[in-house]
Amino acid sequence: MAWLQPALRLQRDVFDRTGAVELTASLSVQAPGVTYWYRYAYNPDFAYVLHSSRAADDGLDFRVSFRVFPERAPGRYNDTLSVTLCHDQQCTRQVAGSPFILPLHFDLGYHAVAEPGLELLQPTQTTVLNHDVVGAAYSAALDAVVTASARPLPMLRVHDLRSGSTRSVALLTAPTSLSLAQDGLSAALGHDAAVSLVDLRADAAAPVRRFEVPLPVGAVVLAGTRIVAFSAQRGTSNVVHWLDTVTGSSSAAITDGFRSVTGDVEPVLHPDGRRIYAANRGVTPDDVARMDLDVAPAAALFVDTRYHGEYPFCGAVAASPDGRRLYTGCGVVLTTSPNVADDMVYAGRMSLSRTRPNTWAEYAAWSLSVSPLNDRVALLEEKIGECRTPWVGFDNCHMRLAVYDSTTLARLSFHGLPVHERGEDRLRQWGRRLMHRSDGSLLLVTELRTRDEATPTWLLHRLSP
Repeated sequence: MAWLQPALRLQRDVFDRTGAVELTASLSVQAPGVTYWYRYAYNPDFAYVLHSSRAADDGLDFRVSFRVFPERAPGRYNDTLSVTLCHDQQCTRQVAGSPFILPLHFDLGYHAVAEPGLELLQPTQTTVLNHDVVGAAYSAALDAVVTASARPLPMLRVHDLRSGSTRSVALLTAPTSLSLAQDGLSAALGHDAAVSLVDLRADAAAPVRRFEVPLPVGAVVLAGTRIVAFSAQRGTSNVVHWLDTVTGSSSAAITDGFRSVTGDVEPVLHPDGRRIYAANRGVTPDDVARMDLDVAPAAALFVDTRYHGEYPFCGAVAASPDGRRLYTGCGVVLTTSPNVADDMVYAGRMSLSRTRPNTWAEYAAWSLSVSPLNDRVALLEEKIGECRTPWVGFDNCHMRLAVYDSTTLARLSFHGLPVHERGEDRLRQWGRRLMHRSDGSLLLVTELRTRDEATPTWLLHRLSP
């Protein structure tokens, strides 16, 4: 008589939202024709146990359902299932070896698994960042990734890709967003009721200049000597202010009614530096809009596409280096023109993933990047509703990296994001920012899914061209 398993162990990821998990333990008994009685005991707060007779021998099968709700703190929990076999119904004479004790182990921690069925991404180099990343951009002039972080301290960092060194610039308050100048030598950052302009050169004597603006800044665009600040809050129309970094004065742009964009937008500057594009988020129908910068703020307004719901854009937009195309989060491509009447015209669509036929937008890209030679478009796609909806547990949140030919719009490569191993932990990665380096290789910033850790952990990956 013996347990066929030395123990029952359940490993569960902290973000797993499935219900109780049932495992089976078998007590093998070889006693043909012998009658015996049994009792079993367990902690109902730890697990719920049912039993049945085994077909293979004279023993018992126990179905153990580990309690997963209410939620526990991450850790290792242990208990036992005790089974006593008896020769009589009152159990005054126990079978030799009773009670038979089976250890029960419940490991609640970081046990993520990669999305099945996909070839996984294999970075050539990974750097661990012990801070969050509220914004990231690549500077070709410095050959560096510039990041803005709010935790553990407000900071701008310049990650030199050649030397591997990092320079840090302290910020007065937590940043919310980041935008690089077109020459890559300065950066604008958004804050609550302020923006900062940072000189990224190593020899800058006073690198930070700070300006007050009358809005909680959620997104910024640095356009020459002007910082365009967006409120960029979920579910509301954007308030937009223009700040002159020479005089320090700011003015509100016209953003009322249909002349605004909605949600936590990430606006982009056209390569000619004369106009901004942004895609709505959190509204139906979604749309892309343009704001011209060569007018006075009081005359500036957003002009949307001619489509008004005919095509989905999914809240993300990236401009090609030559400025002739816009690539959007649902794969729709638009051509651009300085002339408003000819701007933002449908030019095709990159096919993102679909698991259901006749579905126009099941997956969406949160971050897109166009290669310096304008021949490739890379994007991070995710299933809509699985990664950013506040009430989901993120257990089904998987992200993929796809690369497309910018001429044919055909998909050239497709990879899932692997889990990241940290000691015994296996952590899921959430792709947050995708950038092209000057040599055409990709740079990927990911967030590790952790819970209640004092210090956030992010990763900077380098990928082969």
